[in-house]
Amino acid sequence: EGGTPADAVPAPAAAPREHRVARGDTLAGIARRYGCDARRLAQANRLKAPAYCIRIGQRIRLEGCEG
Repeated sequence: EGGTPADAVPAPAAAPREHRVARGDTLAGIARRYGCDARRLAQANRLKAPAYCIRIGQRIRLEGCEG
């Protein structure tokens, strides 16, 4: 007794607020993964067109993404 009830449902996890760039990531791929528009994601992170260069280890803010 005293534990979590068997029918308890865990709270949904909060949507992430940032993504750390890993090897092989692209801005378009990150945008797709989190339900974002790549251009909007680039603007939120001050990335310059047309290359939208990102680096391994860089933190990408996920403003406006679904999660």
